[in-house]
Amino acid sequence: MRGRPRAALAWSLVVECLLLTGFLVSLWAGAPFRGPGTPGAITALLFGMAAMGVQSALVRPLMRDVASTNVMTTNTTLLAINAAEILLGWIERRNAGSTGSFKPNYALVHNEFAALLPLGLGFFVGTALGAIAYINVGMPCVLFAIIPIGSLALWYMRRS
Repeated sequence: MRGRPRAALAWSLVVECLLLTGFLVSLWAGAPFRGPGTPGAITALLFGMAAMGVQSALVRPLMRDVASTNVMTTNTTLLAINAAEILLGWIERRNAGSTGSFKPNYALVHNEFAALLPLGLGFFVGTALGAIAYINVGMPCVLFAIIPIGSLALWYMRRS
């Protein structure tokens, strides 16, 4: 599939969509769970983890110019560090007055912050919307993930 990256991405999205569908079906089939060690809960867990693994694996080799979408701990840590460096740079520049200079990496830190901010905001908004959907819709809210991924898979298949 190296010669056909769009087809590889399409098939990866198909696998992710099927695993998410398996996750939803196993949730419905195993509900209500009696505990985390029940067969239904373990089956749902395995489907969910496998879907996350596919999403994690497809970003780096198949979506080269896209920032990673699955390392939010790293992204949020870097976002906080960059925000602190920007604040410290602003304080340093303010204290130095018009004659002072500021560190040359200020622009680099600002650019990194600007690149990470949409990811952080997207993660926060997605998490909030997912929680709201779960509260109002229940388990069928997983369809809000399955439908766009399936649609993207179809779109990429038609274009490859």
